[in-house]
Amino acid sequence: MSMSSSGATSAEQQSRPRPVWPWAAGSILAVVLVLGSAFGVHRFIAPRLNALPPVPPPAAPLLSVVAVTPPGVSYAQIALDRANGHLVALTRATVSPQCPPTGACPLPAPLQSFAVFDASTGATLAQTPLTGVGAAASGSIALLSDSSRHRAYAVSPDSVTIFSTDSAAVIGAYALPSGVSATGATLAPIGSMLYIAASGQLLALDATTGHPLMHASLPSGVERIDGPQLDPIREQLYALVHIAGSAAPTLAAYDARTLTPEPRLPLSGPATLGPLDAATHSLYFFAPDGTVTSLALATSSVQPPAPVPSLRNATALGWDTKNDLAFRATSTALDALNTSGRTVATLPLRIVQPPDQPLLVDYLGGLLYLTTDQGALVIAHISPSATLSPATALILARAALAHLLPDTNQNPPFVAPETFPLTGDAHGATQNVNYWIHYSDLGWKGPYPGTAQSAIAFDSAHPGGYIATFTISWYQLFQRTHTWICVVAPNGSVSLQSDSGDAVP
Repeated sequence: MSMSSSGATSAEQQSRPRPVWPWAAGSILAVVLVLGSAFGVHRFIAPRLNALPPVPPPAAPLLSVVAVTPPGVSYAQIALDRANGHLVALTRATVSPQCPPTGACPLPAPLQSFAVFDASTGATLAQTPLTGVGAAASGSIALLSDSSRHRAYAVSPDSVTIFSTDSAAVIGAYALPSGVSATGATLAPIGSMLYIAASGQLLALDATTGHPLMHASLPSGVERIDGPQLDPIREQLYALVHIAGSAAPTLAAYDARTLTPEPRLPLSGPATLGPLDAATHSLYFFAPDGTVTSLALATSSVQPPAPVPSLRNATALGWDTKNDLAFRATSTALDALNTSGRTVATLPLRIVQPPDQPLLVDYLGGLLYLTTDQGALVIAHISPSATLSPATALILARAALAHLLPDTNQNPPFVAPETFPLTGDAHGATQNVNYWIHYSDLGWKGPYPGTAQSAIAFDSAHPGGYIATFTISWYQLFQRTHTWICVVAPNGSVSLQSDSGDAVP
């Protein structure tokens, strides 16, 4: 009896479900620990972020930005018709695809339209798709403007397309001579002479018809040609010739009226041809170590180019002859320099410009026309302003993010100032972004599709100041977002007001 009762009790105990509350309690405890850990990390990070010192304003006064084109359209080449006050550009319908952290970069999107803008405001006045006769311009390597005839010439490797700078209409097109593959071009400001560097030679064509007028052979063994550059007052043409197997290029000079060769000047080291300042008859060169040299073209004796210390690390140059200013673009900013080389104005923005083409400066209208690494078109005043415009404040805040964003311990970083659009209003401007994450054990993973948004609004608490908001979103198992809010003071300093959202990898 006792054994039977005991056996029944044992069977009952075995069939009865075991209590689950210890396991549930353990799971709940684990979740609480994770949440508590996350909360603890947040509480640890937040004071550090709040303690970040403000990013001080630039040492020089800020150039005032008039307008910035919205994201989604890339402006690859620009030119100015000063006579009718129109800015022209060749555009891509989308921004060029981003380069992945490993492997080759995707090819840029083809050029898709020719556009005419109001040079004062940036408003689009006319636009023509690159189809039909104008389709050849989709491969343009240079866009040249003839203000006397209100024409723009889009030079492709094997053809030239002519557009109206009034209506954006295609006026005409012609093929370059057989066997010619253009690598550079320049246009005589008076007359209709188009100079082409191509296939080991220089050509002079009638710009309207494409009829060949003259040609000159370049030295044998040419690997690459920079230029050509034209000094229209002295009527001299220059090209920097890179010979295969030679570390230093040679400057070739020609009479622009006949293409008769003149004495050549071998350079002392590797260099890239920079722009020509026709007002001072100076030709510039960029060396790989950041040295910028200048060659005086008007002297009777040919002297080697001399270093210009104030232009060091320049990637592009331009001039305002009316106010005796030089503009130097570097990897981080655009600076206006006076005759002594002192920076008198600045804009913390990376400008992308072919090195042999001068920055587009309209000294009569007092405006600069700039293209950026994102393909945006920026119009700015030549002179600084005492007050910040919304566009200037947003660019200033975006540049300050270099000091305020977290260190993601990967290269390229998960998020950087360049991630965000250069323009925006109180509602924001958004662009698509592919995000990549580097794991110590898995390597690079992605792309994680997402967006980046910039917004700018007046700071009602501080007249003359602004609130800049930067937001990223990306899909990594689920949708994630993170937002940084910055305060831009009237003096140009930038402070991080808040930093919130999902953890940044």
